[in-house]
Amino acid sequence: MRPEALVRRLVRGLATLPVVFTAVFLSLSFVSNPNTSRTFSYAPRHPTVVVSRLPRFAAREASLPALYGRWAGRLLQFDFGRMPGEAAASVSGVVVDSLGFTAVYFLPAVVIALLAGTAVQLYAVATETRLDWWTRLVAVVAVSVPVFLLAYFARTTLLVAVAEPLDLNFLAFRFEVARGPLAPENLRMMVFPFVATTVYLTAIQMRYAGSELNEHAERPFVKVARAKGAGPLRVGWHILPHTVVHLATAFFTDMLGMVLVGIYVVEWLTLVPGFGALTIDAVGARVPGLVFAVVLLPVTLAVGVNLVQDLYYALIDPRVDDDGSGVGE
Repeated sequence: MRPEALVRRLVRGLATLPVVFTAVFLSLSFVSNPNTSRTFSYAPRHPTVVVSRLPRFAAREASLPALYGRWAGRLLQFDFGRMPGEAAASVSGVVVDSLGFTAVYFLPAVVIALLAGTAVQLYAVATETRLDWWTRLVAVVAVSVPVFLLAYFARTTLLVAVAEPLDLNFLAFRFEVARGPLAPENLRMMVFPFVATTVYLTAIQMRYAGSELNEHAERPFVKVARAKGAGPLRVGWHILPHTVVHLATAFFTDMLGMVLVGIYVVEWLTLVPGFGALTIDAVGARVPGLVFAVVLLPVTLAVGVNLVQDLYYALIDPRVDDDGSGVGE
């Protein structure tokens, strides 16, 4: 990849952030806050979120361009303002605290899903049997059905059938937010979100890896390896280097939307005070700085991972076409 092509990608990636910020700013400015109605008021689940009851985001004492410039300047300094209410907690602090709860179960789930999903699909592709077809089918079904919903159904059924009669209170969803995500009582509550998220992400990785790995399964170097009598493990070892970057970053690029949906649903169902629950509450509570934070953070993550991926191909594995259309032979 030539330097000018990398610069173009960098500019396009960085331009995404102000576009998203502008879209959110305008939507908040021109759409009335439903929480001002007497018949409707959102009830946040996240313990630190307070509902904003201002009729509109746009302040009457400042013009829209002036307010836009003011907020853009604040966001460049990572200043998302403060929450409404008497406590007036920092929005940045609330976001950081919620990320801690999400990271406790999500990061281990990502690592396991990357390793397990890739290993299963790599072996299936390398065997030259219908195993690959079956593993991809299982992955598609697991993603389509939402495994976390099935897991939640089983979990709540277990709660009603076993926990309540036997007074097993530790099976209930109850978090002590003030004690932090690593408190023993909170770690126990993370078991179900961790298992559900791991299964869901593994299915996503198997589905993505199946398509990615199959593109390389019929390449000449793979055929030569098979002709020389290489077994599935050896064949898989030949294929993996050509796909490892894509497979390792899929969760934060191509599959980010599906991953975020999983986080939102899991945390909403299990009352985890993490980033997913905070995002839903931010939209319902209509706190401007909080909405900006929860929207811009995933976008920034996706842009950052894409840029790192581009730098990898430009500096370490320069086999990508300048227009980004694919990998050369």
